[in-house]
Amino acid sequence: MNKLTIAILIAAVGGAAQAAYTVKMPLQQDNVTFYNWVISDPILGEWANTGDIHSCSNWSPSPSDIAVDQSFTQIATDCKQNQVRTVQDMEVDELSGNIRNSGEPYTQTQIITVTQSRESIGSKETWLATTPTYTAWVSSGAVTSCTNWSPAPSTVTVGQSFTQTATDCKQAQTRSKQNREQETTTKAIRNVGSPVGESQTITVSSTRIATGTKEAWVTTTPTYTAWVNSGAVTSCTNWSPAPSTVTVGQSFTQTATDCKQGQTRSKQNREQETTTKAIRNVGSPVGESRTITISSTRTATGTKSLKECRYNVATQNHAEKYGTIESYMYYWNGGYIGGGARTVTIGAYKYEASTFKETVTEPYIQIHRYVICRTPI
Repeated sequence: MNKLTIAILIAAVGGAAQAAYTVKMPLQQDNVTFYNWVISDPILGEWANTGDIHSCSNWSPSPSDIAVDQSFTQIATDCKQNQVRTVQDMEVDELSGNIRNSGEPYTQTQIITVTQSRESIGSKETWLATTPTYTAWVSSGAVTSCTNWSPAPSTVTVGQSFTQTATDCKQAQTRSKQNREQETTTKAIRNVGSPVGESQTITVSSTRIATGTKEAWVTTTPTYTAWVNSGAVTSCTNWSPAPSTVTVGQSFTQTATDCKQGQTRSKQNREQETTTKAIRNVGSPVGESRTITISSTRTATGTKSLKECRYNVATQNHAEKYGTIESYMYYWNGGYIGGGARTVTIGAYKYEASTFKETVTEPYIQIHRYVICRTPI
C-alpha cells in the first residue's frame, strides 16, 4: 500500500471520530509535500446551562386553586434555559487526510424550553358566614308608656314625698350589627358590608318622686255662732226690791235674777286632717237652743207706808240693867240707836216705842219683844 492510500484511510477514520485528534502524514513525492485543506465538520462541545432557568409563566396548578396557606408543588413547562458550548472549526487535508483546527475556538448559545417546579402556597380562600358582631344596646329617647305606678298616691299620707315605681315602661333602643364571614382554613374573619342599624323596644322599670294624697280625717272642735236671744224674757219672779219696801208712790227700778231667756245658735261640726292640719266642715250647721237664767229690770212704784214698825228685843239682863222693858232702848235692824222716853227723834226719823208685846222664855233667859215704829220727819 502506498502512502497516499494510507493517508486517505486515516482521514476517513478521523472524520468518523469527529476529528478528536489529528494524524499528520504529509504526502511527499520527489521530496515535494503536497496539501489540499478543505472545511471539515467542526468539533462541538457539550451544551452547558448558563444562568438560572427563567421566563416561567404557565405555573400549574394556580395558588388560587389550592386552599390558602397550603404548601404544594407548582410546575411550569414554558421555562427558558440559556445554554452555551464551544465550537472549533476544522479543516482536513484531502491529500493526506490530516485534520487541523481552523481558526480559534468560539462559543455558541441557545435557549431551550425546560420544565421547572417550585414550592408554593395556596391562596384559595373559602369564606362562610359567621356570627355577626353587635354594639351594645343604647337607649334612644325617653322612657315612655309607664302606667302601673306604685304605690298609689292615695295610699301615702297627704303631702308626703315618696318614690313611685312603674314596671311596664317602654324604652326604645338601638345598636349596630356587623355581618361577618370566616375563612375556613385560616379562620380569619372579615366584615361583610357596612354596619346595619337595629332597634328594639324593651320593658323597663322607672321611678319618680310623687306626693301622697291619702287623708286621715278625725273629729275636731265644732264652731259655734254666738248665742242669740230668741223671744222675750219670761218667768221672772224674784223682783227686788219689793214695792212694799219703797215709799209709796215713788218710782223705782226693780231687778229680777231668776228670769228665763230662750237662746239659739248654730253648731258646725268639723273634722281635721291629721297631717296637713286642714279643717273642713262636716254636714250642714245644726241649730241648738237653750234657756238661761238672766236678770231683768223694770220700773215699779213703791207701796211702802211712811211709818215702819219692827220688833225690838230686850233680854232679861238688859231689863235688870236699864230698867223696865217698856222704855229707854231703841234698836233698829239689831243696832242700838238710842233710848229714853217712849218717843224720841233720832236723825231723820221719829221713833216711837209701842206697848209691850210678849215675853218669850228660852232656856236660861227671857226675851221681851215689843214694837218700835219710825216715821220720816
